[in-house]
Amino acid sequence: MNTKKSKKRIAALLLVCLMLCLHVTAFADWNFPYTELTAESGIVMDADTGGILFGKDMHAHKYPASITKVLTALVVLEHCKPTDKVTLTHDDVYNVDFGSSNAQLEEGDTLTVEDLLNAMLLKSANEAANALACYVAGSREAFADLMNETAIALGCVDSHFTNPSGLFDENHYTSAYDMALIGAEAMKNQDFLEVESHMSYKMPATIRLPEGSTVYMEHKMLRPARYAVLRQPCRRRKDRLYRRLR
Repeated sequence: MNTKKSKKRIAALLLVCLMLCLHVTAFADWNFPYTELTAESGIVMDADTGGILFGKDMHAHKYPASITKVLTALVVLEHCKPTDKVTLTHDDVYNVDFGSSNAQLEEGDTLTVEDLLNAMLLKSANEAANALACYVAGSREAFADLMNETAIALGCVDSHFTNPSGLFDENHYTSAYDMALIGAEAMKNQDFLEVESHMSYKMPATIRLPEGSTVYMEHKMLRPARYAVLRQPCRRRKDRLYRRLR
């Protein structure tokens, strides 16, 4: 695997997801000091040294949504092997918000940790996050304790996590600064980088999908060809869609 290329991909993913999932919009012309940042908060950190190159209200508490799963993956990889087998329970599958991201997994499905990490990080599958958390710690609550312990060990000062998926909870929050620390740690983990280097991943047969399925990296920045057609002259309907995607 090209580790340098993977690091660039995950760095781009984390920076863009941070801005989007903290409910902000950012535009930057990095010809500093002529930098316009309309986000409520943001940060640019050197992942190797921890040096802060740019920051704006970087310690403000924000709801992290699915970038929570970066920390979830780190904790999982600290406690088990990618080849370990996990069987999903009823609670894993159905204790999620209706209509939230999933990989169509069902109670009784048995997959490897690697399978579930790919479903969680590429597809943002919440049932996969639940299954991994309960496999590691026995419950989501106990896993959240591990998440908070890991965050503190990394130097995080603004965070409190209550679940492995990032589904809304008023007591589940982080900051741009803390997510930069978590992201920097993620880029040091080769198993994490391996998952995040995938543009797609073939899932095994499951109860709902007996022929198997494929999960795709859905982030637009990492799949530019998928959206390139929208940049060409097109009908008004597609033009409106492109403007929304911007």
